[in-house]
Amino acid sequence: MLDDENAILAVATDATKGTVQGILEFPVDVTAGTADGTVIDNGYINRLRLPENVTISKDMEKALHDKTIGGKVIFISRNK
Repeated sequence: MLDDENAILAVATDATKGTVQGILEFPVDVTAGTADGTVIDNGYINRLRLPENVTISKDMEKALHDKTIGGKVIFISRNK
């Protein structure tokens, strides 16, 4: 994604499906073709403020914390 602005990204439900590049900030509807979205690849995400239906596995957190993806996402648990 960082090397190719036209890269086609795929959803990863675990960290074993290739290189994890970031987290979509909001759902993106691609049923009618390609669409733009905002990807968080560097910063902090508060686990306690994620929507109730969103879970991020420990493996995924570890993969997103890895600087080889080009950024670094750190998960915290504060102030619900």
